[in-house]
Amino acid sequence: MALVASFVENMPTYRIGVASRWPGCPVERAIVRRVFVPYTERLRGTRIDADPTLTDCGDTGMVLMRAVSTRQSPPTGRGTAP
Repeated sequence: MALVASFVENMPTYRIGVASRWPGCPVERAIVRRVFVPYTERLRGTRIDADPTLTDCGDTGMVLMRAVSTRQSPPTGRGTAP
């Protein structure tokens, strides 16, 4: 099964509108790889710099991932392999 995902890199908070703030997660390409490697094959990660023409939200860019899933069950815990 094909697996495709994108992550905002090093986003300190996630904002919806002016007043709503949600916690962010310091995701980077190495973390994405470490979490998904046990469950995929042919994993590819690409990093794209933040767009300087957009509002600065504190992120450093995007991490894009594509792979083929090798397991049907999701990881357990907080991004750790069982």
